[in-house]
Parts: sequence; C-alpha cells; structure tokens
Amino acid sequence: MNKIVSILVVISVMILVSTVAFAQAPPPNTNPPGAPIDGLVAVLLAAGVGYGVYSSKKEAA
Repeated sequence: MNKIVSILVVISVMILVSTVAFAQAPPPNTNPPGAPIDGLVAVLLAAGVGYGVYSSKKEAA
C-alpha cells in the first residue's frame, strides 16, 4: 500500500512539473510610459500654490 501511494505521488509531481515546464513566457510590455506633466498641469499647480499662499496670508492678517 505504501508503495502505491509513493508511486502516485511521484507521478503527480511529474505531471505538475511538466505542465510548468511547457508554460509560455509572458508577452512583452507594449504599454507606453505614463503621460508627462505638460504645461497646463504645471500652470494649474502653480496657481494652486499661489492661491494657497494668498489665502493663508489673508487669514493671518
């Protein structure tokens, strides 16, 4: 009985290893890198910082 169980375990491991061995490689990454920060985003960011400074100075006074 013990011999049958060990043979079944060996056969199961061989089947599992063979399926992993024939797996395909992942496809190459074709997505372009993230979008760069263009001029409008930089202007909006500067306007937000300016408004934050303005409103904090207005509250302090």
